[in-house]
Amino acid sequence: MAGPNRTTIREVLVARLQEEFPRFDRAAPDDLPLVEVIDSAGIEQLVLLLIEEFGVQIKDSELVRANLGTVTRLVSFVERKLNVARV
Repeated sequence: MAGPNRTTIREVLVARLQEEFPRFDRAAPDDLPLVEVIDSAGIEQLVLLLIEEFGVQIKDSELVRANLGTVTRLVSFVERKLNVARV
């Protein structure tokens, strides 16, 4: 069974980011750095959001800007994690 596609992952992430982080603007470009709206304490909240919504397991070593720095990077990260989980 196929999991969510890239568009669905983005839609879910954007909706949840807006719910959880009031400073998040869903109209902002997807490559806007999330450090503009999520502080270091919010990273834990972000990780919990990813676990709840997508059931992914995240290692401490994966908590880097390359994975979590923008909406675009978050979508790619979740996509990779879901693909690994399906294998």
